Amino acid sequence: MRQTLIEIFGIPIHSFGFMIMLGFVLGIHVATRRARTIGIEEQHIYDLALAAMICGILGARTWYVCQYYERLDGWMDIFKIWEGGLVFHGGFFGGALGAIILMKRRHLPVLKTADALTPSLPIGLAFGRLGCYFNGCCWGGVCSVDFPLAVRYDPGTLPYMAHVERGSIASSALQSPPVHPSQIYASVLGLVLFLLLTWLYKRRRQHGEIFASFFVLYGIYRFTLEMFRDDTPQYEGLSLQLTSGQWTSLLFIGLGFVGWCILRRLGMVREERWREALGDSS
Repeated sequence: MRQTLIEIFGIPIHSFGFMIMLGFVLGIHVATRRARTIGIEEQHIYDLALAAMICGILGARTWYVCQYYERLDGWMDIFKIWEGGLVFHGGFFGGALGAIILMKRRHLPVLKTADALTPSLPIGLAFGRLGCYFNGCCWGGVCSVDFPLAVRYDPGTLPYMAHVERGSIASSALQSPPVHPSQIYASVLGLVLFLLLTWLYKRRRQHGEIFASFFVLYGIYRFTLEMFRDDTPQYEGLSLQLTSGQWTSLLFIGLGFVGWCILRRLGMVREERWREALGDSS
């Protein structure tokens, strides 16, 4: 698999960074169009996207370094994000924190604005996973040779070297064993998640519902995808042998349900107060 997508005047354009950039641009475009419908200026969206991108990269790289520090050859490798090594969970928390801080500074309605931005997240996720496919990271588990979507990786790629280290292939092998294209699964399901959140956005009842829904839906999405991936370590807890991504997915699902319960309770309280006010005025 090639890391370089094209070369322009001798300058290599890496597929991983290009796909992330493409998803970022398309996500902003969708978010600005939606923001117009709720009275949020486009400039705010651009600024929020920039803050989320910077803080998201810091969070994603920090999460990766903490989780996969053994893959680094030296401390300088910490900064080589163009070679991959960004974990979405860390990127989401970092980006969300940066965006929320800016929302508060701009006196924007946090939940309302977050709902407008949230459906764009799976767009970046979908294109980012395509970048992972070209880059060779986030690879899938071994599958049947006859599986029509099976992928084999060349020497020097991360999946190939991982199989050599495990002893499943010799260092002289021409290619890795056939594996699931888990990145393609993730990309397709990311687009499905975008369509589902867009559908829910048009039917929301109160602010914050879409943001909370993303936690639950993404948790289910990632937990399922981890069954096809082969690049994440497993940790045992509560008599369960799950990958780090699956444990984090359970955290996402739990936070989403807690958020839903809080929003539902706040909505009921506001409705009761509204009815009481109407009763007093009559």
